[in-house]
Amino acid sequence: MIFLWFRVFKRGAHKTRIGMSDANVVGEIGVLTRDVEPFRRGSVRFQKPLMGSEVWECIADESIRVNDRVRVTSIEGNILKVGKA
Repeated sequence: MIFLWFRVFKRGAHKTRIGMSDANVVGEIGVLTRDVEPFRRGSVRFQKPLMGSEVWECIADESIRVNDRVRVTSIEGNILKVGKA
C-alpha cells in the first residue's frame, strides 16, 4: 500500500503552478485601483480571485484612470496586460 501511495496517489503533488496560467483569465473584466500609463504600472481588482488573488499589477498601451473598467488582453509573466473595456 505504501508503494502505491507514493507511485500512484501522490504523483505530481510536489509540483507548483508557477508559470501555468488559466486560459480563462484573458477576457476577464476588472476595475483599476491605481492609474496605469504606457510606461507605468497600475493595479486592477477583480470581483472574484484570479489565480489566487483579487488584485494584480497591470500594464497598458494607453493611459487609463482609477475606477475605469478594463479587460485582460494577455498575461506577461506575473503582470496582466489590460485595455479599456
